[in-house]
Amino acid sequence: MLRLPEILERTGLSRSQIYEMIAAGDFPPLIKLGRRAAALPEAWLNCFVEEKARRALERTN
Repeated sequence: MLRLPEILERTGLSRSQIYEMIAAGDFPPLIKLGRRAAALPEAWLNCFVEEKARRALERTN
């Protein structure tokens, strides 16, 4: 499970960009771990990154 600071570091996105993308359905949602804690399964982030890379490659071909 990845907490927000690690997600930001791995993606290069800002906190506000992440939350905007989640609201738009363009980023996997965070899972609530408690009242004030949320995280993202690492596998979900990996799938998100792989999908973005695949789409980028399709656009260049």
